[in-house]
Amino acid sequence: MNLKEVLVSETQDQLVFTYVSSGFYVKSMGITSTLDWYVRMVVQVKDGRIRVQQFDDGNVFRPGSYSGGVSVPATQARVYHLNDYFVDGVARKMHNDGFIKFKVATQNTLNSLESAIKSPTSDAGKDEW
Repeated sequence: MNLKEVLVSETQDQLVFTYVSSGFYVKSMGITSTLDWYVRMVVQVKDGRIRVQQFDDGNVFRPGSYSGGVSVPATQARVYHLNDYFVDGVARKMHNDGFIKFKVATQNTLNSLESAIKSPTSDAGKDEW
């Protein structure tokens, strides 16, 4: 991951990243479509502790396509949000597996961040920026 591509804001005590997760998908009529999704991650630092929060930042742009006489229009970025896939607070059945996979993907990101922070690196103690 290139920091320049994902870091969108930085202050003395907060970093804001936007990254793309490919974990969400939709199953409809036997067809599974992967939907890339923007996730906004806010890392706050205070008194030697950190707090990490992740937020839904909307869908990623999808170009239009044409296949077998069927035209699918392009979808603009950040038009849809995860709450659009719920009805009365309950996920539509065709989205359940996609939500589970998306949750696992975002938790894996947090677990990876936690491991990186907690584990010493081979360069620990060296201040060679």
